[in-house]
Amino acid sequence: MAVETWALAVAESQWAPEECPGGGGGAPVSVTSDRDGLCAPGLFRSWKVVRPFARVKSGPTGARHRQPPAKELFTELLGRRTIEELCRRANANAEPGERPRALRGPDLLAWVAVALQGGLIPGPGGRKAAAMPATVDRWRHRFERSLPPGALLNLSGRGESADDQWDAFHRLQGNISQNFQTLYTPGERLSVRKYALSYRGHPARCRLKLALLCDAETGYVCGFFLYSPDALQSGSKSPVAEQVLHRLLRPYYHRGHRVQLDSSAHMEGRLGPVFSGLGVHLEFVSLWSGEDDDAVRPFPSSPPSPSPSPSLSPSGLGSPQQQGDCGTVEDPAALLRAHLRGWVGVALVPGPWEECGPAVCLQGLWLAVHLACIDAFVLRSLRSQEPGHPAHLCHFAHGLATELAVEYLPSTPLATSPAAASLASLPGVQNTAASSTAGPRAEEEEGGGGSSRRASVVQCPGLCGLENCGNSCYMNAVLQCLLCTVTLVEHFLNRQNRSDIARLQSPAVAGPFLRLVEEVWLAGRDSWCPSEMKGVVCALHPQFDNSCQQDAQELLLFLLNGLHDDLKKKEDGPLEREREKKREPVCSPERGTSPGPPGEASIVTRLFEGRLSYVTLCMQCSHQVQQSQVFTMLSLPVPNHLIKCSLQDCLALFFQQSTLTHTERMLCPECGLRQDTAVHTTVVKHPDILVLHLKRFECRGNNKRKLKTNVVFPLENLDLTPFTPSPSPPHTRYSLYSVVNHSGNLDMGHYTAYCHNAHTRSWHRFDDGAVGDVQDHLVQSLGAYILFYSREKFRRPRILGL
Repeated sequence: MAVETWALAVAESQWAPEECPGGGGGAPVSVTSDRDGLCAPGLFRSWKVVRPFARVKSGPTGARHRQPPAKELFTELLGRRTIEELCRRANANAEPGERPRALRGPDLLAWVAVALQGGLIPGPGGRKAAAMPATVDRWRHRFERSLPPGALLNLSGRGESADDQWDAFHRLQGNISQNFQTLYTPGERLSVRKYALSYRGHPARCRLKLALLCDAETGYVCGFFLYSPDALQSGSKSPVAEQVLHRLLRPYYHRGHRVQLDSSAHMEGRLGPVFSGLGVHLEFVSLWSGEDDDAVRPFPSSPPSPSPSPSLSPSGLGSPQQQGDCGTVEDPAALLRAHLRGWVGVALVPGPWEECGPAVCLQGLWLAVHLACIDAFVLRSLRSQEPGHPAHLCHFAHGLATELAVEYLPSTPLATSPAAASLASLPGVQNTAASSTAGPRAEEEEGGGGSSRRASVVQCPGLCGLENCGNSCYMNAVLQCLLCTVTLVEHFLNRQNRSDIARLQSPAVAGPFLRLVEEVWLAGRDSWCPSEMKGVVCALHPQFDNSCQQDAQELLLFLLNGLHDDLKKKEDGPLEREREKKREPVCSPERGTSPGPPGEASIVTRLFEGRLSYVTLCMQCSHQVQQSQVFTMLSLPVPNHLIKCSLQDCLALFFQQSTLTHTERMLCPECGLRQDTAVHTTVVKHPDILVLHLKRFECRGNNKRKLKTNVVFPLENLDLTPFTPSPSPPHTRYSLYSVVNHSGNLDMGHYTAYCHNAHTRSWHRFDDGAVGDVQDHLVQSLGAYILFYSREKFRRPRILGL
């Protein structure tokens, strides 16, 4: 089976009647959803999330600093993890003896470099698009020995069922969309566009559709969803349009976004209330103009004239100005959004085939390549746009293709080619031809400090997303809070402690947690998949080994107990017990008492363990009994009859004096009978780390509900003095440093985390693999579930190597 080159046309289209039952095309309607229509207000306020350190904020403004080459931005959008996964898929599908060595990332990017030589043209493309396949074929033949043909054939999924192909692609699609969302924060107004796909000049009809979620102002693609309407209709009773919108809008629920949708998806107003309860305000407007592109449109019968056709330089490259069909509009904003009306790009597919249905992963790959190129163009244009110099997508695509060719194709002669000569004038594109001939000294000056130009941007320690490895958002949120606990991180990254943990016979939790801390704090990663931690949790506690929603509070207790069980073993000696006595904070009337039985102390008990005192009073004879109990977390009741309360109100409910009557009466040792008993609770030992769990979930028989009371909590100066016996010990005030949030209900929800980073001195939002900035006042959210307070503000970690 050979590889064929086709021009893939992506044309804007309306929603079909079968996708929107009861909808219909027709005149535009102006219908908006009621934000408070069916459900309670969203669990989150509106915020903007921007990844720091070489991330781009919405809008054309931002810090002026050196930008990475276009190819680095492109590969970051596409995702190195995605490239690795595609290589694994190709290698798994390879037939024995087909390829002498395994497919690697550079091999796949070599194919991408060749495919992008055809350019990316906004709009219908016209005659210019007819020359795309010929241009790419010339590059294919020129570098035939460097392009492994089996790579694309194996990616086509030969021998796999359609369901398996869709499952594999949806995983990749989710990862790539997450990369798009990580690198850009959209404004309040979003837009959902639908497109039909066709292979120009190909007699087969493509049944696949594409939906994009874009920033309405800049045209940046925040997410995409490739789908087959027939497959969605057969797999669910929900309308196709509703399923597609859920896929696209899920990361933006409860953020106050206004989303434009073509009026052909109106569905008699049924979509509005559905998404209103999810914090999304739908606006039905007329986005589509023209005729649907479901039917195959052949290129003009007459071939392109020789004059406008792309001429080949001696190097085999045509000039970007000649190859691009960018239109005549000089408005920068219009050029920036030109792709929203559709585009034409190259797709390399196995052939000959009669239908476009097979090879879902391969078709999706080329769409992802196009979208990553578009988003890289938008990001670079927002930063480098200058008056009088509008940016063109087609020019940028050719410049990016040249950078990739220099990087991944051997001996690419670009030093004298017209395309290479024009790169320096393109906005946001590095002159790779010049840099490739400048030698090591130029690379050293460009990277700074002698670093290679291939080196990625070093991330701030601790700002590493945790990828979702199968319904693991609850675990990721809890782990992020622990990973932001500086004293805990310092303990694990201490050289002696690392050696001690390595020598433990069975560090069930401590060993994997140590490796996770090293990846997050020392490896400089954007994200990491905590699959080892997930395996440990599921092995030790099988109740977490399923696809159901789990309780983050339960997991946190299991992790703390597991870490304590592992680490207490290395503190059995008399020297360690003596050190423990010296380190034990003196903040309670129980001064001088042992922290516990010999060998039971660990970093967990030193940081998280506090002590409560219970004084029981017999209502008959006034006999008092005092008892104490250690805790690592306080579960606070939440008033269910209030719309809004303070954290102090919840603490007051927990510590208020209670009376035990009827069946709860206690046996009085003085009376010898069960009497009504008053119980008074106070804190007699304050932990260094105070963990407060808000009891939002309520179960009464078969009735389950989530309490949506807005609990207002302070970021600074949480005072426990009112709940401490007199005289109050010093240092009873706490500062917030992490929050676990829960959105949704008991049956379907999602966990995220807000954490204060000791390096950046600012708050960040962790949503699985995505990390972004969050303003201080937005940390106070309706979805707060677990609060982490520190008695002392964290300093910068003292870690060797940072």
